[in-house]
Amino acid sequence: LSIADPNVVLNTIVSEVLDDFCDRLEKAEDFSSEVFSIVRDTYKAHKRIVFNGDGYSEEWKKEAKKRGLLNLSSTVDALPMLISDKTIGTFSRYGVFSRTELESRYEIMLENYSKTINIEALTMLDMVKKDVMPAVSAYTSKLADAIVKKKAAVKDCGCKLEEGLLKKLSAHADRMYDKVLVLEQVESRANSGDALQTAKYYHDTVLKAMEELRVDVDEIEMNMSALDWPYSSYGQLLFDI
Repeated sequence: LSIADPNVVLNTIVSEVLDDFCDRLEKAEDFSSEVFSIVRDTYKAHKRIVFNGDGYSEEWKKEAKKRGLLNLSSTVDALPMLISDKTIGTFSRYGVFSRTELESRYEIMLENYSKTINIEALTMLDMVKKDVMPAVSAYTSKLADAIVKKKAAVKDCGCKLEEGLLKKLSAHADRMYDKVLVLEQVESRANSGDALQTAKYYHDTVLKAMEELRVDVDEIEMNMSALDWPYSSYGQLLFDI
């Protein structure tokens, strides 16, 4: 991803603030005294944004709400701010972007978001159906065969390991299958109408279904033999030659 977009935003914001400071300093009778006044007034007006804890924690979410700050936790929530009157006014005033240019970028960003989630959802379905499902089916069959063979070979042979894994993996596999059907259904219902509504649908519905499916896929991976899992682990990707 390019850092150009956030840099444009940050530089425009800084320019606006420095412009305000400059106006005050140019009119000041005592330059040094006005500098201190600017620092004091700026901190007093904006100290509510200062937080030295974990900005991703639940603590900060509660504190931000208490301070009256926005907490836009997703791209879909944040993008409408790009075409707010305040944003358009700032960018237009400094000749960075016009209203038309901002609205165009807004539409493109929403479309890119929807397309990205769409591609990720289809890729997830492809991976689960073609790789994970056959792998867990084959592995549970191995466990079932092992249970039968052990009990046939030794009377009253303990099979807690195999039976426990078989029950656990089968339960997750069943839930995984149901969630695949849900993801297929919600993905097929996504439309290409209003850009914001489409993006919201992908965020609120499709992405949620993907997250639900991942829960069971992750549990299956954690309980399967690495030799039978169809993908390399992070450890293998990082350290295996």
